[in-house]
Amino acid sequence: GQPTVDREDAAAERCIAPGEEGGDMVNTIDFGADARSLAAAAALMSKYGVQRSSALPILSTVKIGQDGCYLILEATDLRHAARLLVEGRGEGSPAAAVCVNAESLAGLAGKLTGVNRVSLRFHGQADGAALTGRLRISGGTSGADLPVFAASDFPSTNWDADAESALTIDGGELKRLIGIGGSAVAADDHRPALGGVRLVRQGAALRATSADGFRAVWAETVAVHGLALGLVDEGLIIHRESVRALGAFAEDGRQVRLSRPIGQTGRLIAEAADGAWSVALALVDSAFPDIDRVWP
Repeated sequence: GQPTVDREDAAAERCIAPGEEGGDMVNTIDFGADARSLAAAAALMSKYGVQRSSALPILSTVKIGQDGCYLILEATDLRHAARLLVEGRGEGSPAAAVCVNAESLAGLAGKLTGVNRVSLRFHGQADGAALTGRLRISGGTSGADLPVFAASDFPSTNWDADAESALTIDGGELKRLIGIGGSAVAADDHRPALGGVRLVRQGAALRATSADGFRAVWAETVAVHGLALGLVDEGLIIHRESVRALGAFAEDGRQVRLSRPIGQTGRLIAEAADGAWSVALALVDSAFPDIDRVWP
């Protein structure tokens, strides 16, 4: 089960309402986590979650928050978004969050894997859009401070939106499906429909198809729950960058739920059934070519 978190009232109520103490908001993060778990999570977010070259520095960051036993990491490149939970123990402001450069976080966390646990501590002031303070990450006798960005500048994703319909599949089977079925994805967006993997119901099976104008590949699986609910009856095309992210997060033995959030056009939510991670996948709004007639 989840570890028990003992909070003192003072530690749980460190957010000061605007208008108190000069109107500034005290933003406190104090969290301890397994060093390897943090390093793996930071590496995933840095490689698959953020936009590496952007005129907006906030898109190169990971948003860090905490909720009881979990450190919450979020990243986005505006096409897709990812959220990952790291289990541990924390005390601090319930709604505290800061953003740090994703590569810097991954690099520092990777250097601290020689110790069992690492701590993340931030205590700063938010005055309007300005944020003062630095995030301290340490383990054993080593550590470093990372500059922070205000979490209010981070693009928001509604992870809790109601879904129209959903299906569930084992993460390993999903990884195999999109890995084989997506092996012919076009490398550019000159023909948008060919820049992703199409998921569609094919009888009692879920089929993944890709084509680049010269070749076409498909793969199928019947190991799916909820296929008859209609999520992929008309077919959905997931953009190739989102497919790469989904393949990195999915893993054997952990069920993955795919759902279409109500009111969010162009998005498909993939999430681990146990809540360990979520990825908002970008959908391509284009008609996939009718290639069924070319199959032998």
